[in-house]
Amino acid sequence: MRAGAARAVAAWVRAYAAREPGVEGAVLSGSVLGMAAGEVVPPWSDVDVLVVRSEPAEKLGKFRWGGVLLEVTFVTWEDLGSPEDVLGSFVFAGCFRGDGGLLDPAGRLAWLRARVSAGFADAVWVRRRCAGVPVRIEAGLRGVDGSGALHEQVTGWLFPTSLTAVLPLVAGLVEPTVRRRYVVAREVLAAYGLVDRYVAVLDLLDGGGGSAGRVAGHLAGLARTFDVAAQVARTRFFFSADITPAAREGA
Repeated sequence: MRAGAARAVAAWVRAYAAREPGVEGAVLSGSVLGMAAGEVVPPWSDVDVLVVRSEPAEKLGKFRWGGVLLEVTFVTWEDLGSPEDVLGSFVFAGCFRGDGGLLDPAGRLAWLRARVSAGFADAVWVRRRCAGVPVRIEAGLRGVDGSGALHEQVTGWLFPTSLTAVLPLVAGLVEPTVRRRYVVAREVLAAYGLVDRYVAVLDLLDGGGGSAGRVAGHLAGLARTFDVAAQVARTRFFFSADITPAAREGA
């Protein structure tokens, strides 16, 4: 990540911590952790920031700061748990495998990072993180009981189903990502000579019945729907910050 983008992210963290006394630390997370120091962050790519607070808080979602598209998620120390908990979590482990620290007044994140980074690639922890992916998938799909509104059922199905593309990333020690998880999953499988397995991952989405042209048509329609929704949306919900003009490039 270029220095200018890094400074912008750090500046937001400092500004937020100055007005919110409950902030106790912050680290980078997501795909940016795999970028080289001088690599340019594309304008459509967000920079994920994990902010540790003493108390839970509502997710901020995506917004622009200093020319960088940020996505901020809040966690507590209880959410993170012990170094062993973090090492076994496919969600949190990658955030502490290297130096992605942004704010750490008490040194607790550095202490956690030292222990996680030392054991990150150990087979026992890799297997535990991999095992956590299907557990999350199955738990999410069990929650789709057919009683909710159609959009709630689709969202409830989509997020756990798309975690199937995260499993190769976790096994390959690649930081899980949301927007590019299917693209990166193919790259990881190809690197291990398993690219033929990628078709099976895609088949879980539509049973193998969707052509490339049909998918492109749906994508174009979704883009139009997104733009309309972003202009008129007012109701707050968990992902509402992702449906805004500011988040459009990273959608």
